[in-house]
Amino acid sequence: MSRRSSAAAAAGLIVAGAVLTTYFGSWAQPARIFEFTGLLAAAMLAVSVRIQGPAAADRAIMAPAFIVIFAALMLFDVRGATSIAAAAALTPGFVTRRVSWVQSLIDTGVAILAVQAAALTHEATAALTPRMFLWPWLAVPIVAAVLAYHSAQSLLHDLVVPYVRRQGLARSWHTRALAGYPIHLIGGGIAAVIVEIIDRRLWSLAPVVGTLLFLSYRLYADYVVRLEDEQRRREVIDHLEQGMSVVDRDGRIAVWEDVLARILNCSSSQALGRSLTDALPAVAHSELSRHIKDTLEDGKRRTVNQLRLSSRADTRIVQVSVVPVSAGVALLWQDVTDRMRAEQELKRSGERLALAAEGANDGLWQWNLQTQEFLRVLPMARDARLAGRGGQRRTG
Repeated sequence: MSRRSSAAAAAGLIVAGAVLTTYFGSWAQPARIFEFTGLLAAAMLAVSVRIQGPAAADRAIMAPAFIVIFAALMLFDVRGATSIAAAAALTPGFVTRRVSWVQSLIDTGVAILAVQAAALTHEATAALTPRMFLWPWLAVPIVAAVLAYHSAQSLLHDLVVPYVRRQGLARSWHTRALAGYPIHLIGGGIAAVIVEIIDRRLWSLAPVVGTLLFLSYRLYADYVVRLEDEQRRREVIDHLEQGMSVVDRDGRIAVWEDVLARILNCSSSQALGRSLTDALPAVAHSELSRHIKDTLEDGKRRTVNQLRLSSRADTRIVQVSVVPVSAGVALLWQDVTDRMRAEQELKRSGERLALAAEGANDGLWQWNLQTQEFLRVLPMARDARLAGRGGQRRTG
């Protein structure tokens, strides 16, 4: 069986299993089996689009399947929504094969628990909300359910799953627990509109809403691509000993990348909005300040090759390029401390070797084994050759 045939067979089994389970389990009214099947197919198609991958890796990005799952939660009961969420989570592992089947099963468990958390929160919030079928009271249970779904996913992915699999826990999970909740709230609102169209049988509006959703998806996909590019750029920069800052024409720091906190021992909170000399007093009497002023005046690029910045922790040697930009100047900081220390150590080793040669009776020759030529003859060996005494050749 070909890969395409096996994928089609897996998709058919998932759809059939979800529909039959829903029909015989009376999770949806028989008249709404068609609507259930449509949402099921939409959810499985949604997890096959390009931005589903970035959404799985970054909780700040909303997966398109979230809209369909949340619409199913409002349109059917929790069992119908759970069935659709499970089918959507199984698709990447058994149909499109974008992830392993183990990861797909893990994602299925996370999706089911997240739907359960959203349903329980929706019911509890609806019971506590005043019985007013008016906005904003109608939105309160929906907002609470969205936050519960999003928080449960973050908790399970960042803490529970790594703990069970004995992997390293994400220490910053609490700062990312609600990352991206605004876009998820927008997705919950779109799901509510879809539910209203289905409930009221407003099929004449379906083409208009579908077109708007398609255009919105294209815009959102472009936004996600830009986020991916920015993330990749930051990952590369973080692995380099180079950071960037921007000083505006008023002399205030407008941009201070996180990598500079490691290089210069100065966090962004200590730098942004301040002058460079206030953030780094060590540059006050250096040529960097003069180069920044000159570059702002004539727009020419300049470089400070060896700038020593001393702090209580240690002393760093950096190379700074001053580049003119529209907002002022960009400073490209490169840590050359290790390189300069290696060069100094090599120089000291050469000096020690020269002192040893001067104090010894032997002449030292440097011989190239490949070309059979002298690379360098130290003075002692040269004098020995001229005196006719010869020299002791040392190869290496």
